[in-house]
Amino acid sequence: METKSSVSTPKMTLRRFWLWLHRYLGLIAAVFLVIAGLSGSILAFAPDYGVWLHPSFWRVTPRGSPLPEQELLERIQRQLDAGARVEQIDLSDAQGSQAFLLTDGRTLFINPYDGEILHVRNGPSATNGFLLAVHELHVGLFAGNIGEWIVDGATAASLLLVCTGLYLWWDKKRLNIKWTATWRRIIWDVHNISGLYGFALFFILAASGLLVAFETPLYWMVRSQPWDTPALPHSDVSQAAAQSGHAPDLNELMRAADRALPGASTYQIVLPKYPRSAVQILKRGPGLAGHSTVYLDRYTGAVLRVDDLSKLPRAYRAHFINQALHTGAILGFPTEAILALASLALVISALTGFLIWWKKISTSGSSVGF
Repeated sequence: METKSSVSTPKMTLRRFWLWLHRYLGLIAAVFLVIAGLSGSILAFAPDYGVWLHPSFWRVTPRGSPLPEQELLERIQRQLDAGARVEQIDLSDAQGSQAFLLTDGRTLFINPYDGEILHVRNGPSATNGFLLAVHELHVGLFAGNIGEWIVDGATAASLLLVCTGLYLWWDKKRLNIKWTATWRRIIWDVHNISGLYGFALFFILAASGLLVAFETPLYWMVRSQPWDTPALPHSDVSQAAAQSGHAPDLNELMRAADRALPGASTYQIVLPKYPRSAVQILKRGPGLAGHSTVYLDRYTGAVLRVDDLSKLPRAYRAHFINQALHTGAILGFPTEAILALASLALVISALTGFLIWWKKISTSGSSVGF
């Protein structure tokens, strides 16, 4: 006749193994997870820092209707030095101003209602430099290829931590923090709760991060081969003389792009750099996370190509959506905030896990992970 202890031995042995794996994977990866979590929470709001730090550059008081884009462009171009020209226009959705990027590296922030220059920025901003440094820390620890491999390894470890943590949590199923308990018990509860409620987000962050680094499994999942971006289309230079004085202006080009992608909003215009270059009009949409580009002939206004995300090959769509999942770019600020909170929860889980190990809170293999 089997005893109670002999019956429970296999389960306890398995649990001890998962506990051992969870504990020491966490200890090995803790430093890197803290770095990834803190840097990820900072990078989540990368598109917003400029507006938060310099609202006067971006926010304007609406006064009637904005000037037509062609008139605004001409007004700005007349004020520039010889040789300088506008090469890109970034249109703001909510704040109202527009950013005109010049060929000499300057950026002009423009009030679209009267053409007033709100601010001139020479070269990249200090904020952009800081975010670039944080990004390098996030993906490679400032250590080149070796750092990237370490980060990828820690990301893979975090997937195992999430799964083993859920398994270890299942026995106790703690759903709240007992704030009246000892501080050691509170740390234990915080570790459990932060991991439990962040489980799905941790998994998405880790899985999407790995698929950013190694995209082959992503292509296998969507059953599609990697998509090589085709060469950019070119304007027909032979039409330059024929259309002299009759070439479409920027307003006409924008209307043509609107007809090519109805319902999608323009957020950026890239003006031709060379005689053969096409005008590129970048749009949000169609769809929730849509990102599309319309290429137009600068001389005739003809639509040369439409890169509609919803119609591009599955491999590229999967690549783009995976990137958006990892960076929180799906819905803008709401998903950025969720991503930032999840990244901070990852830091809390890593730190409390280390404290649990350091203070030996777990007793004879009965410690609980996530």
